[in-house]
Amino acid sequence: MRSYIFTEREIERLLAWLERGEEDDGTRMLLSRIRKNWPTLRDDIHLFLLAVKKLRALGRGDRRPRLKEVFSSEPAGKANPISHLVRKARALKALLEADRGRDLRGVDYE
Repeated sequence: MRSYIFTEREIERLLAWLERGEEDDGTRMLLSRIRKNWPTLRDDIHLFLLAVKKLRALGRGDRRPRLKEVFSSEPAGKANPISHLVRKARALKALLEADRGRDLRGVDYE
C-alpha cells in the first residue's frame, strides 16, 4: 500500500485551484487524471475508511510506536510539518464535498 495519493506539487496545484481558481497545464493534467481515476480511487478510499473505522472500533486505530520512539524522546522517521497535514486535509475535504451525492456522504467513518 502506498502512503499518499498526491505529490507535494499536486497538493499545491489542487489547493490553488480549489481556493483561488488558479489553473495551468499541470493543473489541467492533474484534473484529467482525477476524472479518469475517480471511480477506482473512490472505491479504494471508501474501503480504506471502512478499515480505519473497524480498526478504531476494535481499539487498534492508533499507530504502534517504533522502537526508536520507545527508547528515545525523538520521534522516528521524518516528521511532517503541521501545515502540510492541514493542506492535505483541506484538499481531501474539498474533494469529498465535491462528490456529495456518492456513497461517502452518509457513511460515518469516525
